[in-house]
Amino acid sequence: MRRGEVLALSAGALWGTTGLFVRMIVKLGFTTADVAFLRMFFGALLAFSIIAVLRQSFSLPLWSWKYLLGTGILSLTLFNWSYFQAIKLTTLPIAVALLYTAPAFVVVLARIFYGERITLRKSIALILTLTGVLLVSGALRSFITGEEISWLGVLYGLLSAVGYGLYTIFAKPLSGHIPPERIAAFTFLIATIALVPISSVLAKPSIFFNTHVILLGFLFGAFSTALPYFLYTRALTFMEAGRAAIFTTMEPVVATLIGVFVLKEPFNLFEFLGITCIISAVILLSLSDKVSTPNIDN
Repeated sequence: MRRGEVLALSAGALWGTTGLFVRMIVKLGFTTADVAFLRMFFGALLAFSIIAVLRQSFSLPLWSWKYLLGTGILSLTLFNWSYFQAIKLTTLPIAVALLYTAPAFVVVLARIFYGERITLRKSIALILTLTGVLLVSGALRSFITGEEISWLGVLYGLLSAVGYGLYTIFAKPLSGHIPPERIAAFTFLIATIALVPISSVLAKPSIFFNTHVILLGFLFGAFSTALPYFLYTRALTFMEAGRAAIFTTMEPVVATLIGVFVLKEPFNLFEFLGITCIISAVILLSLSDKVSTPNIDN
């Protein structure tokens, strides 16, 4: 398995811990916008701290700002808020399934913006991935049993997928030109600022900065935010955007395992088949010999 594939897989695995942190923070009485703000705030704090420790420059070329506004506002702000809203209005399994329609958006957008070919191998892997996500998340089971679904929640879920997928599109031109730590730091900072008006941080600042919340926020920002975004942005320098996005679908696999072994949730045949489909897609993609990087005119 190549370096880029390992990096993307690792990022997806770390993102799989997101649901665990969200559940713990929501139980403390925070809104979905508050959770998104905490995630981006501590992610930015950690990212800038790492840059300072590494003694890297904080400067950015002027051409990069249009892409960073895309990763910060159109991607992470939209993704985090919409995803947490989808969880609130539907169920976590349905929200996860809708989120992981993102590779479909990435493959199409990467074709439009970067001319990446939609190969037969990539198409089969994409179908396997989406099938696996539907099985792992339980969305297919919900559809079969006729469980009622909030269409507004479905809309938020699809918006989260668009936001999730747009990170790959906007970050691709930056990767290889700007260190991943710097890309992540400014992306998180922009998203934090964008989330201030819709969160409670200005109205009730004291609830955000007690010891328990700070500890959770730090862990959330480190393991579910800063580190996986560093890894994923770095992965984009080694592989096509569409393939990288499909590799990150290890996230629902890890989320399912956390549910079973940490949260003691039941594990069924649907979830086993779904994990098998996703791992099969990853193996199929890893057999590809061609890895291309588009030429970016800065």
